[in-house]
Amino acid sequence: MDRPKWLAARVATALAARFALPFALLFAAPLPAAPAPLQGAKPVPKLAPAKQKELVTEWFAADETRRRAIEQLLAPIDVLTAADVQKWAPTLLELARKGKKLAASGTNYWIDEEEKVGKYIVNGDRKAKQLIVCLHGGGAGSGEAESSFGSFGATLGALKGTVAIYPEVLRKTEKGWTETDTEAFVLDLIAAAKRTHPIDPNRIYLTGHSMGGFGTWTLGSRHADLFGGLAAFAGAPTPYFSKVDRTSVVGIEEGVLPCLFNLPISIYQSGDDRQVPAPPNDWAAKELDRLFESVGGAGWKHRYERVEGRGHGFPEAGPGPAIDWAMSHVREPCPKKVIWQPSRPAKRDFYWLHCDELPFGATLTAEVKARDRIEISGAHGAKGLAVHLDARLVDLDALVVVTVDGDAKFAAVPERRLTTLLRNALRLDAEHLFAVRAELQ
Repeated sequence: MDRPKWLAARVATALAARFALPFALLFAAPLPAAPAPLQGAKPVPKLAPAKQKELVTEWFAADETRRRAIEQLLAPIDVLTAADVQKWAPTLLELARKGKKLAASGTNYWIDEEEKVGKYIVNGDRKAKQLIVCLHGGGAGSGEAESSFGSFGATLGALKGTVAIYPEVLRKTEKGWTETDTEAFVLDLIAAAKRTHPIDPNRIYLTGHSMGGFGTWTLGSRHADLFGGLAAFAGAPTPYFSKVDRTSVVGIEEGVLPCLFNLPISIYQSGDDRQVPAPPNDWAAKELDRLFESVGGAGWKHRYERVEGRGHGFPEAGPGPAIDWAMSHVREPCPKKVIWQPSRPAKRDFYWLHCDELPFGATLTAEVKARDRIEISGAHGAKGLAVHLDARLVDLDALVVVTVDGDAKFAAVPERRLTTLLRNALRLDAEHLFAVRAELQ
């Protein structure tokens, strides 16, 4: 199939840059010559290695305004080779990991020790390579970290190489774990764990009971690119009910089911649970079955443990089997296909996708079709759309084309950049330390 003429021109331009071919050989009419350098213009000064390290170190401690200024100073070395990326990566991760760390064990307060704000319990192996976060139950006026520690502590304490964090909601409201400040608190604790322990970023897990099960569904799906598996007990995602029959579930809130495409979830529900009735989990599990079958088992992996006679309690065998199932999975950090339904303005990166804004309820689907082609759909109304790339996804030394809803928005040989590495280092994730960012708008 013939490509549009303008795309052919962009391809030719990229090839010219790659192979230093004169434009006259590519176009019937040559493009205007580049403007001559200004008289008396000074060459861009080279940055000595010591100065490079000094500026990069300052960047991590600076505010956003200063960071932008530092990036301008780093311009002479911004474009990197593959070897440069390998050289910079460990240094940037080391600098990014400097900061507040988790306490070694026991009950602690992350935000304010004196005022006892930001309570969390931590327990486990100090050399742990895998992390699990356990969310307690509760509701308006209730809920404590000690309850989840009591429920999960024995099971998780027996796991070798594992550290467990038991946070407590900042404010005991009906929304619980989905309050914006509490959500940020949980993410801060995960980041601190990465700074404290040699955590494998592909082995981070989330679990919870009751309100904590609801938090597992909601926080887990919003940040599905962070976790390797979920285990939700006696908690459900927020349902939409029929306007005719207020007891009939007709859907699940936005930002949940689509985002679980690459994240396995274990769901537990007792049919006689009066605190968290079964219909929302029944509907969600049935929809996950449908989605799983629609892709031939290539996404939406899940298990549904549906029992009777357990009320609002744990399964008869305890939380162990479901947690073992969740932790038997390892995160795929760069899946070839990503489905994302953004629901939080602050969440702008999802695996290798970036989007500043998308209409509520819209869903992005991005797929690597070949080593030189990525297709994105569902982006109508999107702002600030971009992709982060590395050699796991495409050939960085060849022409790469990215289409958005059928239109080619990027056609070039990607450039590795230090500024892109710096920004992605803030994710504290060696698997998401991308050096290439392709702007699509």
